[in-house]
Amino acid sequence: MSQNAVNVKRQVMSFRTCYIGLMADNYVPLKVYGVQLEDEDSFPVVILGTADGEQSFSLSIGPYEASAIVMEMEGLLPSRPLTHDVLANMFERHNYILDSIELYALSLDGVLARLAYHHRIRHWKMELRPSDGIALALKLHAPILCDSDLLERLAPRTLSRPRTDADRFTEGRNKPNHIRRAL
Repeated sequence: MSQNAVNVKRQVMSFRTCYIGLMADNYVPLKVYGVQLEDEDSFPVVILGTADGEQSFSLSIGPYEASAIVMEMEGLLPSRPLTHDVLANMFERHNYILDSIELYALSLDGVLARLAYHHRIRHWKMELRPSDGIALALKLHAPILCDSDLLERLAPRTLSRPRTDADRFTEGRNKPNHIRRAL
């Protein structure tokens, strides 16, 4: 392929990436309420919800990802950097900005997530696991967003919604961003 063809291809890819990054989406900001274990035989879950607390849901995550999220929420520093720490350092060193983590769809494997980031005028989106995205968002103080249709599927609003684990986890708490059960 000639150099001109390579340059044209880069320009087209750049335009497509910028266009995708600038598309208007209908996202709702979420906050992390905590990480908990249902029982000792189950995987940990991260509790996410809207700021007003009207809608909340939990995502199953692995124990290592749970530890990373807990460490970020508690402000603990590991003796050696974890994967999200390395990625955060790369973002900062090369002046990339993490715009948000987006939970955007449901698949057979669970919730799909991607990170939206930019450098100067170029914007990109990249797939990643929700748990990794949450840890990275906490590290870089970026918003965690959820597609409004997906949020309705995960945490539907009802007039008399039954109490969920997230409700029991957060009720009566002045500071929702702490861990109730050590991992």
